[in-house]
Amino acid sequence: MKLLNIIKHNRFLFLILLVATILRFYHLDFQSAWMDEIYTLNVSNPNDSFSTLIKNVNTIEGFPYLYFIIIKILLTIFGYTAVVARAFSAIMGIAAVFLTYKFGKKLFNTNVGLFSALMMTVSEYSIFISQDARPYTFYVFGVIASFYGLVNFVKNPSFKNAIIYGCLAGLLLNINFFSFVNLLAQACIVFYFIFNSEKTSRIAFLKNAIISGVIAILLFTPNIVILLKLLKFKSGWIPAATNESFKLIFNEFLGNSELTLLVFSVLLFHYFLNLFKEKPTTSKNEIFANKNIFAFTIIAPWFFVLIYTIFLKSYTDTSIMISRYFVSVLPILFIVFAISIEQILNKIVKYFVLFIVVVLIWTNLDIVKKYYDVPNKTQFREAANFVIKNNKNNETVYTSLSYWYNFYLNNNGVKFNVVEEPNLETIIN
Repeated sequence: MKLLNIIKHNRFLFLILLVATILRFYHLDFQSAWMDEIYTLNVSNPNDSFSTLIKNVNTIEGFPYLYFIIIKILLTIFGYTAVVARAFSAIMGIAAVFLTYKFGKKLFNTNVGLFSALMMTVSEYSIFISQDARPYTFYVFGVIASFYGLVNFVKNPSFKNAIIYGCLAGLLLNINFFSFVNLLAQACIVFYFIFNSEKTSRIAFLKNAIISGVIAILLFTPNIVILLKLLKFKSGWIPAATNESFKLIFNEFLGNSELTLLVFSVLLFHYFLNLFKEKPTTSKNEIFANKNIFAFTIIAPWFFVLIYTIFLKSYTDTSIMISRYFVSVLPILFIVFAISIEQILNKIVKYFVLFIVVVLIWTNLDIVKKYYDVPNKTQFREAANFVIKNNKNNETVYTSLSYWYNFYLNNNGVKFNVVEEPNLETIIN
């Protein structure tokens, strides 16, 4: 009875989470694992030892160990298939939708939480990374969780909240090395509120902030070796940054649909128009009391520090201008749009705009792009199945991509002699 009351009281949230679950698990195994997913599957091979996993992560991966350890455990329990690894991403994607709701509610109000969670639910990019055996939805989950802990901490900088925030920040550091940039933004926010605090409480606030930082660093220490190695790495496959790089990335986040982009542009303009009308705030309590300003105080560093860091890195060193490195800003884009919709005074207009946004996103996803019906990943599985079907005499298989084809040609009862041959013309001749 108590459970029924909880569901009834939160029926819109439960409906959103139900839709999010369906969209993330539907056709989960429709497409072959692509190159990066096979990296995940090979690194997390349940037949290898944990020491081999650590060695492989150090050698060929650009993420901390935690994700691959989790995937290895899941593959050991449920089977060595791509769908098992993707299921973890799908679950993290659903959890990220839930945390988007919680964070939007904490930052502004219940409607903002629901609106942003709904947009996150139908977001093409969010669904894509939720069906991908890579750590990106886990990363989004960790980012939102750490910022949620941050908001609780700056509002009530107690010892308990410092420990919780430190643990969430430590979790984030164990998911993605880009999280250092997210935590730099959080440090800016913390120090801003420390210096805006009353002198009597400033020292205690600072001490607890240091405790959070120490906890996060201690939790990260197992990853120092791989981080030092990664800092020396120079990528040559990412295209150089151009004047249109940011536009292309954010267009991709929002579906590359002109109609959808038009609506989002109007909502962004409306958000800043309301923001610019806000009266001056000087004290910490005044900022807390003004939802619009407080939300901006959290959102602006979250967005700007990441964007500017990647911008500087891409123009002064190695380019890292690809969409998945920006994925941690995805939740705040939808929270900003949700705040803008919530600030529409007329209820008829407000819910009509929300309806239009959701319908346009869904139309672009399912009808225009046919996301669930048309393959958009490299079809290693299909090529391997062709070999399995036609190689009746178990002839040696030559390929320049043996690392990836081995997953399909030497797994789950299939056994071929796969030989790496960079120059296939030699074999043909």
